[in-house]
Amino acid sequence: MSFLPRGGNGQPRWRFAYDLVTSRAINEHVTLLEITEYYGCEQTEAWSIMRDAKKHLERDGLNTVKTIPKFGWVVIDAKGNLGEIDHRLAKTRRALSRTARLLTNTQQRRSELDQSDRNRLDFQTASVLRSQEIYNRTSPDFAALQRASKTPTQLPGLGIVPTPQTETG
Repeated sequence: MSFLPRGGNGQPRWRFAYDLVTSRAINEHVTLLEITEYYGCEQTEAWSIMRDAKKHLERDGLNTVKTIPKFGWVVIDAKGNLGEIDHRLAKTRRALSRTARLLTNTQQRRSELDQSDRNRLDFQTASVLRSQEIYNRTSPDFAALQRASKTPTQLPGLGIVPTPQTETG
């Protein structure tokens, strides 16, 4: 017997939510109630179902949705996606900044690490510095990380060249 998704209708669970979104116009809503009633599930499961549907909508290049806490979702177009992108980039900047602070702290204490862990730290530092290139280079957390970085000029196989920056003004 082949696998059938829960619900027994032969479709993946995200498909109903996907079809709901594609049937709606921009700025129309899809509610939590619609998903929970259709599947007879809890709200947490409905959020998960829509998250899966959203991935498929994004991959298929269709209108997607913005989450509205405690209510559901609103259908957004490409312009609406720009707001979502700004929101996610801001979250990414904060996460990278926190990571830079941890790496700086660890770089300052690298003598406590064995060679294997130092190599791992160098790789992680280079990865964060590479990721940071797309963000604000004047961030104090990244400037501190670059100063504290003891990574080699080039990491083998990566072609990454982290260069310490001097602070101005």
